[in-house]
Amino acid sequence: MHWREWLTGALVDRWLADDRFDRLTLGERGSNPEYRIADDVRMAIDPLIDFAIGLLNASISALTFIGILWGVGGRLALGGFWVPAYMVVAALLYGSLASGATLWIGRTLPRRVAEKNEAEARFRFALTRLRENAEAVALLGGADDERRAARARLAELVARWRAVVWQSGRLTWIVHGNAVLVPVVPLLLATPKHLSGELSLGAVMQLAAAFVQVQMAIAWLVENWRALANWLASARRVVELAEAV
Repeated sequence: MHWREWLTGALVDRWLADDRFDRLTLGERGSNPEYRIADDVRMAIDPLIDFAIGLLNASISALTFIGILWGVGGRLALGGFWVPAYMVVAALLYGSLASGATLWIGRTLPRRVAEKNEAEARFRFALTRLRENAEAVALLGGADDERRAARARLAELVARWRAVVWQSGRLTWIVHGNAVLVPVVPLLLATPKHLSGELSLGAVMQLAAAFVQVQMAIAWLVENWRALANWLASARRVVELAEAV
């Protein structure tokens, strides 16, 4: 709350100093400053506490269950070599691949979200400008022109929104595919040692449960990438405004 209060006050002071609010309208940089100050500042700060708590919980969970994988899983003979704590290695590799795929496929999502937010601001500004100039528009008979302008802004918003939806749809394959595979992978990895008699069925189930918990912790990035993209888009827009003023 204090952070948002300070940041909003600082941006307003800079925006109003030296007639920058007037000069800023002459270019594209820092467009729609009122939307950025009112909404983007809020969206750039509000989620940070939840992100911090979630990341802390994920880290503690990962460390706890990695210890179970290390102790119960033991080592595995692979091609004449012994792989120590092979279940830990497998969990970290699998989690890194899933997170890397998420980052690769969703790398453009923050930009798409920022473009959608900009279109939202332009559409809202067009409607606000119409309300503020309602008398002049009515006297000049400009309702049709304003209707076309509003529809053009709405079409731009819909197009950019669809781009966000399309990018989010691609991410869905990774998120849900990962959820389906996670319970299966540890069973496949533990099967050789179970068949050789090194692991009991109870130990296999314990490893599978610990593996899933570790993946849930590592997949924090995967599960929260959409929220992180929204936060990053708003944070970038705030930074752009701060640089522009």
